[in-house]
Amino acid sequence: KFELVSEPRETPLSVIQSLPYCAPFENVVILSMMARLALEPKFKTVLMDRPAFVPALLNAISNGVWPEAREAAGIIANLCWGVDHVVCWLKFDSATSVAVDSANVLHPRRTFQPPRPVELGRGLYGSVWGQEFVQESCILLHPDGFSTEKVPSTLAFASPSDTFRTTSVPYQGLDPEVTHFMAGEEGREMKRAALSIVCWFHWPLCEESANQHDHVLLQALAQEDNSKRTQIRVNKDERWVICDDRGTKWRIRTPKILAGWHMMTLVSEAEGTRFHIDDEWSHTIKNAWILNSFFVLGNEASPQNDPGKKPFGLIADFRIYARCLNPQEIAWMASVTGEMIEKGDRRFPDWPARELCHPAVIDALVRGLAVPDSCVSCLRALGSLATFLPMRSYIYGVCGNQVMGLLDSPLPMVQRLACRAMANMR
Repeated sequence: KFELVSEPRETPLSVIQSLPYCAPFENVVILSMMARLALEPKFKTVLMDRPAFVPALLNAISNGVWPEAREAAGIIANLCWGVDHVVCWLKFDSATSVAVDSANVLHPRRTFQPPRPVELGRGLYGSVWGQEFVQESCILLHPDGFSTEKVPSTLAFASPSDTFRTTSVPYQGLDPEVTHFMAGEEGREMKRAALSIVCWFHWPLCEESANQHDHVLLQALAQEDNSKRTQIRVNKDERWVICDDRGTKWRIRTPKILAGWHMMTLVSEAEGTRFHIDDEWSHTIKNAWILNSFFVLGNEASPQNDPGKKPFGLIADFRIYARCLNPQEIAWMASVTGEMIEKGDRRFPDWPARELCHPAVIDALVRGLAVPDSCVSCLRALGSLATFLPMRSYIYGVCGNQVMGLLDSPLPMVQRLACRAMANMR
């Protein structure tokens, strides 16, 4: 009869010496598979509902070998990516949150004149949500234009050896049963992308537009000829103009819009395009679908990509979904209050970031910044968690100086993600 007794070692084992006594390679494979599952909207709830899931990830980041730490940090970053098929979410929830994508998919940037922060007392949800687009202010969503069918993959996969060229390949992992539908004339049906655009706007609109009867909300970049097309615009007579994927302009006259905040929703579905103002009025354009290309928000752009003279005005909570929103979801969004925002709900697309924004999670990710191989994944995760406003000051307090030092890294991906993290922590 034998009894195994482990004697304490005087010196700890090195990483190479410890490999025969653990299973890092199996762990890395499992963590890598979970990171892939964490990108899928339907698996995020499944993973997060397991009580031991997040503590196991933190243990891998803090105590595992560097491949384990890299994959575990990647899981945390991927859980915050594209929640509920949201591929763009500009909250504008503070004066400095101008180009922060809370969907954690894009790297938007503002051009020239920044939008104005909302005045006190005028913010959405009884708070400070809102940015007012004025002349020479706009946000460039993607320099080449992006669509819900070609979602950029920079924030889905990244390693220190990556370059901008390798991460420009579109990520095609969204559920095709949700993101596409068959539509068209009978016998000539074709596959089309399902998408929804949601935006809160304050009426009346901007007074600084050079053309008082033309305010551009969203501009597209046609992929076939790189021409710029105005997707959504409105004038002061409540006449909205929607441009479809064939270049046809549809004019919609809405009922009188009262002063204050209102929610505009466009849904491209099998029957055509549904247009909503709040949850009280809607109109359907039959057999017309939105051009699935998104370029500039809040203004028009000239051929040189300079912001134009048709600013939209004060907006907040702008979202693009890679799926169709139903009337019940639109009604719930229109009824959201500031108290509901503070309390939190899994119907808000930032629920993974809310639940993961805990000091233990952030402290573990900060430790991973010291290891070159896990640094990129930890920067991705920290930048994603920093989109949740209440935790930005804490994140900056524990790693702001360290992330700032990574801006001088010789690796381009580390530089890019460190710049994103610093921008999100403002």
